[in-house]
Amino acid sequence: MPSHKVLRGIAYSFAHSFLGLGSWYLERSWPVQYLLMAAREAGVDSVRINLLQGSIDPPSVTSKPLLTALSLVPAHFREVVQRSGATVEFVSSAEISVAFRFAEKRPGKPPGHSFDAGVIVPEMVPYTALATIIDDRGVTHQAKVKEWWHN
Repeated sequence: MPSHKVLRGIAYSFAHSFLGLGSWYLERSWPVQYLLMAAREAGVDSVRINLLQGSIDPPSVTSKPLLTALSLVPAHFREVVQRSGATVEFVSSAEISVAFRFAEKRPGKPPGHSFDAGVIVPEMVPYTALATIIDDRGVTHQAKVKEWWHN
């Protein structure tokens, strides 16, 4: 029987995966780096990613690799919801908000990570990330996600 109880865990695990250095590798880096570069280029420090639509706000935050990643988000999110024991009909809205602190960028390469030649090494720019799912009953399920190098 599908359950609403798993929605907070889904919010966390999806955001953790999307903002981490795991299975979302595209072209030469990961979505978190493309998101950071596109936000910096657009002159914004905060973005919201709609997981049901695969869209980003503000819409000025774009790059080809980021748009590719976002195009994959809705189907993958729906799959994660189904596999986790809920149903997509439970989800009224789902988003990840990320607020970068560009001035606090940490120098150097991330400890404990090695990268192949040609990879765009993800920058260690601190951010606050919050994954939010609002269910069909109006209940909010939220989870904070640490920076990728803390995961």
